[in-house]
Amino acid sequence: SAHRCVLITEGSNNNQILNNIINCASVGNQDEAILIQGGSNSNFNLIQNNEIWGGYYSIYVHGFDNYTLAKENRIIGNTINQFESGGIIVENQDSCQILNNTVNQNGPGYALYAGYINNGFNISGNEIEMNSTSNIYGLYLDNINATGAFHSGTVSNNMIYLTGGGNASAMYLQNTQNTLFAYNTSYSDQVG
Repeated sequence: SAHRCVLITEGSNNNQILNNIINCASVGNQDEAILIQGGSNSNFNLIQNNEIWGGYYSIYVHGFDNYTLAKENRIIGNTINQFESGGIIVENQDSCQILNNTVNQNGPGYALYAGYINNGFNISGNEIEMNSTSNIYGLYLDNINATGAFHSGTVSNNMIYLTGGGNASAMYLQNTQNTLFAYNTSYSDQVG
């Protein structure tokens, strides 16, 4: 069964999750501290200034599919600690904003994963610190702006710090186009 601390679903729009402390147990891969999803897209939601502990994914924002994108969901100024697999996961999003978040992880996983996001997205000012002897990814971009205009997305001013001696990728890009990368800082003492 799934464990969710906050669930926004089925066309829920213009909601705000602000200034909360959320602690979510993780016993399986359907355990999220905050989940936005649905058969009908949930749009224009804001997740801001929360302190989040745990979850398989701490924040998971998922649009309907990669042809029907959710619009303008924002994840801003959150502190995320000790998840099982992913800190911030966004998929199938149009014009999403992931700004000024802090992700801390002692163990494997993805600090920030974005897949099938397009049209003016902004991933900026995030601080990621991970330590593991296993596989870790600071910022993983997958199928980004495959048909978008030149520089229709921005990844800037992010700080990614990876330690522990395992396999690591500070920034991992797969099928990513039309994105401006500027003023990011990354450090890894790991192999990979």
